[in-house]
Amino acid sequence: MMKVNKLTSKQEKFCTAYITAANASDAYREAYASKNMNLATINRKAFDLLQDGKVTARIAELRASAAAVAVLTVNDLINELEEARNLAIQEGQTAAAVSATMGKAKLLGLGSEKVESKNTTEIVIVGGLPNPFEIVDATDNASDAS
Repeated sequence: MMKVNKLTSKQEKFCTAYITAANASDAYREAYASKNMNLATINRKAFDLLQDGKVTARIAELRASAAAVAVLTVNDLINELEEARNLAIQEGQTAAAVSATMGKAKLLGLGSEKVESKNTTEIVIVGGLPNPFEIVDATDNASDAS
C-alpha cells in the first residue's frame, strides 16, 4: 500500500496547479490568497513550497499518474487504429487501411518527410492507356513530345 503524505488543501491545490501550469508562482497564485502580495513574496513562497519534501513527492505522484494516463491513451488509440486497419483490409478498402497505418505512425512520431526532387518525369496518357514510349522528361520542354 502506498504511503499517503498529508498535505493541506492549499498545498494539494498548489501541486495540482503546478502540474498544469508548470510555473510555481502561477500555481501559488491559484492555490493561495495572493492578491495583495508582492511578486517577490509570491516567488519566494512558491519556491519554499517546492523545497518541501511532501509537496515535491505529491507533484511526482501527479506527474507519474498523468504520464500513465497519456500512455494508456496513446495505446488505446493505436489499438483502435489497428482494429480499423484490419477491418479495412477485410473489406478491401486499401486507402482506409493505409490511412489507419499512417495514423499509427503519426501517433508514434514516425511521420514522413517530404522529399522534393528536381528531376521529375511527366507521364502522358494517350487514349486512356499509358504508353511507355510517350513518357516525357518534364525538364525537357514539351516540344519534344509533339
